Amino acid sequence: MAREEIYSTLGEALVSRFDALVPFVDFSEVEKDEISHKLLEEYMKYDLEKKYANRLDKHQVLKTLKLGIGGQNNFRDIKNLIEDVIAETLIENGLF
Repeated sequence: MAREEIYSTLGEALVSRFDALVPFVDFSEVEKDEISHKLLEEYMKYDLEKKYANRLDKHQVLKTLKLGIGGQNNFRDIKNLIEDVIAETLIENGLF
């Protein structure tokens, strides 16, 4: 979003309260894939109990992630999607 758009959308009074404007660019599909792979690895290695991580099919989770990752444009949304897919996969397979 250009500076002019921000000013016209939010107005001078609101924008003047901020010291800086930081533009964020949406992740590319390649970046989303890289992020999802790294986050899934971290969840399986550090966050999930070993009994769940060992029984979770990583390829199934990645396949499901591929279907939903396109609509996610920021890190928090990708992280939440991964958590949801892991939980759904564990529940659907009777592992939780």
